[in-house]
Amino acid sequence: MIISVCGAADLGKSYLCSSLVETLQHQGYHVAHLPLDSYLMSREQRINHGISGYDTEAYDFATIIKNLTAFKVGKEFSFTPYNHEGGTKQEQHEIIGKNDILLLDGLHAMDPRLMGSIDFTIFIHTDDARLRNIRREADLIKRKQQPELSEKFEPVEFQKYKRFVEPYKQRANLVLYLQLKWQYEVRVTDA
Repeated sequence: MIISVCGAADLGKSYLCSSLVETLQHQGYHVAHLPLDSYLMSREQRINHGISGYDTEAYDFATIIKNLTAFKVGKEFSFTPYNHEGGTKQEQHEIIGKNDILLLDGLHAMDPRLMGSIDFTIFIHTDDARLRNIRREADLIKRKQQPELSEKFEPVEFQKYKRFVEPYKQRANLVLYLQLKWQYEVRVTDA
């Protein structure tokens, strides 16, 4: 089974997946976590191409699909985690073998090209003001950006989120509304 966790940057998708891995493993399931950022171009490449992580062309979807297909048939695959502080891939590959559940998290974890492999979807959402504040804080702390750079790109990044990512929410099986950091309100949908 593949569970997709989607939503804007920095709302706690990876944190939620880590918590789910721990909970499900305690219940006897074999669970792996795959961050979609592992298939993301480096920050330098994205800047050179004039695209952001909110643009789907920043991701290697062919390899993502290949790896999800391998998981579905019980084959192992490798991936290279992304380092947000440096904006590059880490040096070490990680391997995901046969598991009961794969948690896939990322901005485009509900992209239509992936939905044929995904069994259940979760979308994390919050109000626009909170989202902007969280993003600004993450730019400074997590990405080590200068405040001027964060302010320069924030309006464009926000518009891209609204255009490319937020629409996934309408198709989610479960919507989690972020009230405070790591505190969610559950909203079940008809998807």
